[in-house]
Amino acid sequence: MKRPSGRDRFHPVWPRGVWPNANQELLIKASLLDDADAARAAFREWSEADDLFFVDNGLNLFLMLLYERLKVWKEPYRDQDRLRGVVRHAWVMHQRFRRDIHEIGSTFASAGIEIMLLKGAALNINAYPDANRLMADVDIAVPRSQLSRAIETLQRAGWKANFRNLELLPMVTHACQFYRGDSQLDLHWELFHGRPLDPAIMADIWQSTRITELDGIRYRLLSSECSLIHTCEHGLRYNPTPPMRWLADAFFQVRHGGALDWKALQALAARLGLAQHVRLTLEYLACKLRQPEAIEALQRVPRWHSTAWSRAELALSTRRTPGCHQFWRELPSHIPAYLRVRRRFGGLRLADYIRVVNDFDGPLAPNLRRLTRLQFHAIREEIKAPGRKLRRWLRGDTTTCELSLFQEAGWTGWFQPEVFPGGFVRWTEPQASFPAPMSPQHNSLELKVLQVRPLDAGFFEGLRVRLNRTPISKSSIRFDGTTIIVPLPLAGRVERREQRIELACDRWFAPGDPRPLGIPVLSITLRCERP
Repeated sequence: MKRPSGRDRFHPVWPRGVWPNANQELLIKASLLDDADAARAAFREWSEADDLFFVDNGLNLFLMLLYERLKVWKEPYRDQDRLRGVVRHAWVMHQRFRRDIHEIGSTFASAGIEIMLLKGAALNINAYPDANRLMADVDIAVPRSQLSRAIETLQRAGWKANFRNLELLPMVTHACQFYRGDSQLDLHWELFHGRPLDPAIMADIWQSTRITELDGIRYRLLSSECSLIHTCEHGLRYNPTPPMRWLADAFFQVRHGGALDWKALQALAARLGLAQHVRLTLEYLACKLRQPEAIEALQRVPRWHSTAWSRAELALSTRRTPGCHQFWRELPSHIPAYLRVRRRFGGLRLADYIRVVNDFDGPLAPNLRRLTRLQFHAIREEIKAPGRKLRRWLRGDTTTCELSLFQEAGWTGWFQPEVFPGGFVRWTEPQASFPAPMSPQHNSLELKVLQVRPLDAGFFEGLRVRLNRTPISKSSIRFDGTTIIVPLPLAGRVERREQRIELACDRWFAPGDPRPLGIPVLSITLRCERP
């Protein structure tokens, strides 16, 4: 087998790409390596360099796997109790998802609709030996011929779609998210992003599915070969949440997901234009995780043919493209997807495609003007921020630190930036957090806020701030009319430069906005206030 040459083979790393950075790779190796000594060495190095509280949400799956290994190894860990709490929470979520799967399966079976389980729901049945694949929602697929009936059935059962235009949506994308209370469901009619399949190919995929039974209800599962391709395609796409769980999914599918016909898999991947996705995933499993099954697969099928166009498209989809808003970052990947959609569904205008796939409310032009203004605001802020820093330095202020609201890495529970007259605002969700590059001199946090939400006594009664999980006293938080000032005590800080700040408040709904909103933040500044 020809091994990849060096780390550059799997580049760029997150948060600019999809491949694990150094700390993430240590956690993955500790969770998956067959060599127990090498896995324990990776765990010790990771635990010294990283703190459990700073592990991004997308890597929680590896914490589940690590927990089981630590029990076997009897390895001490300073965050053992916190890790146990993560696992317990995941177990509770599993029970809820299993309940949702049973209810959805029963509802669809009564309506005579075929249902296929995808992603976590399927992998817990046929790939993960302990059924401990973490899930964030339930993913299912139905045949296109039954899609309208499936949507009507879900709506009658109380599920609401997250997209407005359900009429055009099946033409422009592969799935739609539905929610009911705290439950979420992704309804798929296509299997891959921006790749509407020819009816003949889709018929072959449905015909090759396997039948399984869960809690007395029959479901379909993708064939072993198609399931691995599906995992590789969904994993090798940039996401602000680290997407590396696809490596664990592929690892367990190759090992436990059923006998794989590698030549048939290669032929299907080439037919779908996804051979490069599979090859790179197998190379990572073989090179970095030393998985014998992946090494053998690459020896059996050493060549994975792909076109220059598909390689260029993969290079684009695995990188964080520029832009202050998700719309601009995803726009380049929407162009090849639109060309495929137009070949499959002739006559669809690009304007309609962009409007529907981004779930814009109203015509495209006003939305584009709004997003263009936002981008110019962000560029202007990037230009002005160094100047403000220089002016503070000239005044002798070397400690004040402004945080950019356009950051994503490590920022959880934040909506996209939005334009308002004179600048931009970023709403938090009712619970949000962010990493702050804090020095020992920084002793206060200033949140400049836009007074759209009533910042009255009721708001501050529900406001909670924590520094690395250590609560900050409410009585010490001040408000001067435009700025929330939070003291940052030395107690609770960890031995690393970045400290985690958590914000929580009661949810609030703006007129005409369905989002549960938290705090409308204009800027975040760390300061060193003199006594």
